Amino acid sequence: MATCPAPLLDAQEDRSFRLLDALARREEAAQDWVAFFSGGKDSSVLAALLGRWYRERHPRRIRPSILYVDTRIEPPPIHAQAIRLLESLSRAYGIRVHRVQPTVEESFWTNLLGRGYPPPSRKFRWCTKRLKLAPALRFLKRLENPVSLVGTRFSESADRRRRLSRTCSPTTGECGTGSLADRLNTSGMPYVAPLLHWSTEDVWRFLARVAREDDLELFGLFDLYGDGDLRFGCWTCTLVKRDRSGEALLARGHRELAPLLEYRAWLVAEAARGANRYPRPNGVRGRLTLAFRQQALARLEAVERELGIPWLSPEERRRIRELWEDPRYGPYPRHGAAR
Repeated sequence: MATCPAPLLDAQEDRSFRLLDALARREEAAQDWVAFFSGGKDSSVLAALLGRWYRERHPRRIRPSILYVDTRIEPPPIHAQAIRLLESLSRAYGIRVHRVQPTVEESFWTNLLGRGYPPPSRKFRWCTKRLKLAPALRFLKRLENPVSLVGTRFSESADRRRRLSRTCSPTTGECGTGSLADRLNTSGMPYVAPLLHWSTEDVWRFLARVAREDDLELFGLFDLYGDGDLRFGCWTCTLVKRDRSGEALLARGHRELAPLLEYRAWLVAEAARGANRYPRPNGVRGRLTLAFRQQALARLEAVERELGIPWLSPEERRRIRELWEDPRYGPYPRHGAAR
């Protein structure tokens, strides 16, 4: 693979540093700077970039930190790598790491198996708000005048470039809106996307450099991506037709993903069947039937035993069974019938 001269990469890092300098001058009252971390390559660059900027500039009034929203349904190798990297980021730069999770009421399994929500789709994308945004906002509300940093890039994907182009220009120094930052910005919180102009090649070269210079746990990340530019997410994600990232990891020897991919495929196929959905009064398919939820839980528990990984907490198991007794999540009432 062709490489760019080192000064080009240094210029990208310097450009991002100057953007953070400008943000520090503009937001003088902001003390808590929070970098959003998911475990992927872009958020790993973002976290390391904030750490290196803080180490070099060391502004006294700023408290930098990294926020990891642990959905508890990340693929095991991705989750393990994220935890290792977070620990090394804290050691290398002396910045705090915060790990937050959805509540029992927000969890994927409580809503799918307990309330009977069908698997998330583009028409009913109930997962992101509950699993990622709600835990992040709860944490941010505890801070005073926080600034959020996001790893949005124009070259991340063609779809991302189209969305960003509606609200920010590739020629500007900051991004006015991003898919996650836009929702957070409804509270008036300042935020910035320091990697907006970084190419994918810039990202990988920077990660290779900081792995050597700052002794960060990044070689596991290189192994996970391999030669492809994959996009990782929850192993239960049904917003895509195929989990190509999971399939790629499985092909490279991560055999623990096989039962997870099988469960996801079964869930998608069976949840689409009319027999497994309660009909709404207008005839449209609604929530999952109780019988199907019970079957899905039994299959998930079999996966837990096979892998030795508890995907459900004791509190979730208890809450799921409580919701099975709640008539609000049973069959829909007929027209004219009282609940």
